[in-house]
Amino acid sequence: MKNKQPLISIVTVVYNGEQFLEKTIQSVINQSYENIEYIIIDGGSTDGTVDTIKKYEKKIDYWVSEKDGGIYDAMNKGIMAAHGEWVSFMNGGDEFFNRQTIDNVFSAIDESAGLIYGDTEIHYKTFVRARKADGLKRIKERMPFGHQSMFVKTSVHKNNLYNTNYTICADYDFVCTLYQKNICFERVNLLISSCSTDGVSDIQSMERTQQSAEIAYKHFPDVSIKFYHQKNIVRNYIKFFFKRVLPSKIVEIIKRLK
Repeated sequence: MKNKQPLISIVTVVYNGEQFLEKTIQSVINQSYENIEYIIIDGGSTDGTVDTIKKYEKKIDYWVSEKDGGIYDAMNKGIMAAHGEWVSFMNGGDEFFNRQTIDNVFSAIDESAGLIYGDTEIHYKTFVRARKADGLKRIKERMPFGHQSMFVKTSVHKNNLYNTNYTICADYDFVCTLYQKNICFERVNLLISSCSTDGVSDIQSMERTQQSAEIAYKHFPDVSIKFYHQKNIVRNYIKFFFKRVLPSKIVEIIKRLK
């Protein structure tokens, strides 16, 4: 264990995010941790996103605005542009939990770790909940923690880019890949990020469920895993149906009770 300040590359991927990008930028540039490289990858926005980036240009180490092949293609661009020892994604609309987050994470870490992860604060429409990271005990079932709440050794990430064939769950595929390669995961008991449920993965929940099942069975080809995910797909179709027929207030109450 060592106390040091490694260079941390923070990457923000955004597309037409004028209304929420500024809070993400401020969350990064106002971190108390001093050794940060900040990278923004914009997908060729047509709103005021680029104007917001230019407003903070002096605080940004590298940015580009060009068409890409989707969110994970853009994230791969950010990984390849990173020079830090560690890389983390705080995409448009996401924020660090507080100003001391990176300082707290890197106050004492295991030098053998290839991936560090923690908890996520999730903002629903009418309430906020802290999602505890599952750790690795349920990795065969789902993404065990939010990608906004993980830091990855840059050398590890450059050798394991996101599979862009998975348009929603490439982060889950990536984590499973590292797990299969016996990369050392380190859990920190901290809230790392704060994010909304209004992202692509939430809107396209059925596709997410199906992609997760495909990824899980690819990495863990066991009949019990396949059966679990088949049940999960059916369960999510039922949930999807009731979300459409029940009043929104009832749906929110059910979410709170989970």
